[in-house]
Amino acid sequence: IAIDCHSGFGMLDRLWFPYARTRKTFPNLAEVVGLKRLLDRTLPHHVYRVEPQANAYTIEGDAWDYLYDLSRSLGAGTFVPLTLEMGSWAWVRKNPRQLWQLDGGFNPVLPHRVKRTLRRHLPLFDLLLHAIASHEAWVAPDEDVRLLREHEAFTTWPRT
Repeated sequence: IAIDCHSGFGMLDRLWFPYARTRKTFPNLAEVVGLKRLLDRTLPHHVYRVEPQANAYTIEGDAWDYLYDLSRSLGAGTFVPLTLEMGSWAWVRKNPRQLWQLDGGFNPVLPHRVKRTLRRHLPLFDLLLHAIASHEAWVAPDEDVRLLREHEAFTTWPRT
């Protein structure tokens, strides 16, 4: 698992998984469903919307797409790259004056909001660290489980 943190898209915090360049099905969709189940079970009141990045927008040249495909071509095992897209518009709503600052549209400006924002994601990072150490809790163990999880994914995210 690798995670890239961004700010600047909407009001919600989103956990995006590849692909960004295409709406083709992400080959490790079963593992994403396993991670989502683990997240929902471990942090039942979490604030994240887990979804394919391409459902929000597509873009060429995404680093995670490249690194994921490279990892697969090398046979490096299961690799799930994620993007945490933090809903920065909520920060602007609380402090509209920050729009007049250079980075105010994408980052909380007030020091206490920066700390609160960073602190808010600590349980997620802790969960992901434990998920790496205990991969058997979310990696699809066989083809039957993989197919069931992929069906669940297509129900949750139509045409992923």
